[in-house]
Amino acid sequence: MLKKVLIIANPVAGKAKGEEYATEWANILNEVHQCETDIKYTEGEKDATKWASESVQNGYDSVFCLGGDGTVSEVIEGLMSIEEKERPYFSFMPLGTVNDLARAIGIPLNPQKAIEGFRQVKESTLDVGKINDGYFINVIAIGIIPEGVMNTQSDDKNRLGVLAYIKDGIQGFFSNKGYDLKLTIDDDEERDIKTNLMIIALTNSVGGLDFMFNQATYNDGLLHLAAVDGHHPLSTINAALELSFDNLTENDLENMVSIQATRFDIKSMDNDQEIATNMDGDPGPNLPISLQVMHNALKILLPEY
Repeated sequence: MLKKVLIIANPVAGKAKGEEYATEWANILNEVHQCETDIKYTEGEKDATKWASESVQNGYDSVFCLGGDGTVSEVIEGLMSIEEKERPYFSFMPLGTVNDLARAIGIPLNPQKAIEGFRQVKESTLDVGKINDGYFINVIAIGIIPEGVMNTQSDDKNRLGVLAYIKDGIQGFFSNKGYDLKLTIDDDEERDIKTNLMIIALTNSVGGLDFMFNQATYNDGLLHLAAVDGHHPLSTINAALELSFDNLTENDLENMVSIQATRFDIKSMDNDQEIATNMDGDPGPNLPISLQVMHNALKILLPEY
């Protein structure tokens, strides 16, 4: 590891300081680890996926990236196309709006502090989620609130940060619309759920909040599902209140459905209803979907303090 490193950077991330941070990161790696580094700047969609997928054949043993959760997702999609035993090491620098994966793993959200941390590194592993034929790193969300969040404009995200998501999510919060879903758990248990919000997470950080799945870790081999049991705004409020009590067990929940598994299949019970998903903050595939966890799918390098 750290002999030849590819750094993939979104130049407009981090308030347009992506190039500056990429150069600083490369300098630290060169100085401390005496490795060869190349930097590539994304210009279009899936650039990062293409470069990551070609990394091994181009001689890279490590692929790092700078950007938001979208850039990280693209890089991981490319890495997952490589045979598992040949996949290079992965790491990233959080420069997005929410940065859920960085929060879960413990990479500082301050870029300067994160870059300095790479003077020493430690190895770990990372679970990756599979959704149909694609991959996700943080969360799959279904419901009225996620649909509103998906409509958040880039200008609002740059101007308001996480408040932009809250603003658009609130509009969906007061809707009475809900979905009738059929959930299959680990191929052997079925459950019907009427809900206005369902979240399936790989880590304990969702939308910058860490109380919904506080037992989850980034390599525990599980998918963590939570859904509001009902579709009225009052159901969502009561569910949020239940989540605020740390000592409640799954059997105590009256307004929430909470399940851990390695696989979920989710479909609409209304064949004429088109239901979208939010995948790591971006539009994902419509239902039906099949989700599974790819345990320890990636080797990652983390800053050590």
